Amino acid sequence: MNVAEKIRYFRQQKGLSQEQLGKRADIHENTIRKYELGIRKPKLDQLKKIAGGFGVSVIEFGGRI
Repeated sequence: MNVAEKIRYFRQQKGLSQEQLGKRADIHENTIRKYELGIRKPKLDQLKKIAGGFGVSVIEFGGRI
């Protein structure tokens, strides 16, 4: 699973909308959408915010960013 797929997977597992994740991570929902679609790749600081929004470690995203 790549980073985009993992973001979508965790979001769906937590029962969150892109908007809700965006609010939790302090990232605009459009940016979350672009990450999930693979249009943009999150930098490490953004990925840390997303992981925090899920309540998981950034290590869960593993592999390349």
